Amino acid sequence: MTEKQWQDIKTKLALYPGMIIRMKIDGYNVALQSQYENADMMKLVIAVYVDDKMNADLLNPENQACLKFMCPCKRCIFTRKQITEFSRSKKKQKELKDKYTHTYYLPYWSSFSRLKIHFIKNNTSIELIEQGEK
Repeated sequence: MTEKQWQDIKTKLALYPGMIIRMKIDGYNVALQSQYENADMMKLVIAVYVDDKMNADLLNPENQACLKFMCPCKRCIFTRKQITEFSRSKKKQKELKDKYTHTYYLPYWSSFSRLKIHFIKNNTSIELIEQGEK
């Protein structure tokens, strides 16, 4: 895909909530839809549908589609303050943080630039399906 196509997608998703962009990525039919994150309608996010589905199986890290398209989030179960209370040593703090940090996946992206970088990095073939095509 060209940079202009990426910019057009970004503009359409930002300006028109509910807009659906269809793509063919590594053999998967992927649809991106801009929608509000919650009922307060304050924040637009980009939902990802793989083969016209969004279900719990797609959020399992053992699923290849999850690693290719879903938004990875890392969280530590301890706060920075708690980690410093456990140990003063920077090395031990890093070990604690690494040990108690886990990754989970979300079916939506809050940042288009992160989505674009992730898609380019984890996929080899990205094609935009024009609106007139099926």
